[in-house]
Amino acid sequence: MVDENELSEGDESELSEGISRGGAAAVSTTRKDARLDDAPVVLITRRLTLRAPAERDSPALVRLANNPRIARNLGKMPHPYTVENAEYWINRASKAGPKLRTFAITGRYDDGFLGGCGYRPVEGNPDHVTLGYWLGEPYWGQGIAAEAAQAVIDLAFEIEDISCIEVSVRASNHQSKRVVEKCGFQFTRHGMARLAAVPGMVSVDYYMMARRTWESLHAWGMR
Repeated sequence: MVDENELSEGDESELSEGISRGGAAAVSTTRKDARLDDAPVVLITRRLTLRAPAERDSPALVRLANNPRIARNLGKMPHPYTVENAEYWINRASKAGPKLRTFAITGRYDDGFLGGCGYRPVEGNPDHVTLGYWLGEPYWGQGIAAEAAQAVIDLAFEIEDISCIEVSVRASNHQSKRVVEKCGFQFTRHGMARLAAVPGMVSVDYYMMARRTWESLHAWGMR
């Protein structure tokens, strides 16, 4: 959920499930046209469909996002999370732009809304984007966050003129750190950040994945 997700909320699974069973293999029915900034993209993985957020997602979005265990790990997600918050996010997130894509994570076969994932530009670094994702608590522990993140990472490097993807994770969010590390991100530094739902400053870990690292993962058959 890019606009509300400077930090990332992961699930509690090991990424190896997604790799060994093909969960990270993303397919887009419109990928060849995706270099057009506003072209729609649909990503399909073993268990998921990642598509543009839609009005029909609002009830599930409010139900899942209105959870302090999620909001405390995300940069801009408010708590409580209201219908108005959902409508605002869906309206903004449904529009793509240069180095800006946001997806609803949904079930491949039932289109049920599970969470959000995407990327946006990094201010001051025109060849970088930052990855964000979150998943509703009922879906933690199933490898879903990793499966979605891998698909979006692949898309970003394939269609965007970027050299690096960044991601930030609250230092206490060990599950999400396992996800980003096993996706291939490398730790770069510690820092402090403000979260919308948490008073004061919190400790944050920053990670990055260079294009050459992503290319090596593909060459080694790890994607």
